[in-house]
Amino acid sequence: MKLTLPEDANIYASAYELYLPDKKLLQAKVKEWVNEFEASPFFKN
Repeated sequence: MKLTLPEDANIYASAYELYLPDKKLLQAKVKEWVNEFEASPFFKN
């Protein structure tokens, strides 16, 4: 497993999974979440 976070990272999960996805799936999900956030009214560019 390859995971890096800074020591002061505050990571909160709204859902817990019993497994970690593979790297490509995780990258795809993060891109999907970023796109959803950027399309939301909370994102101001």
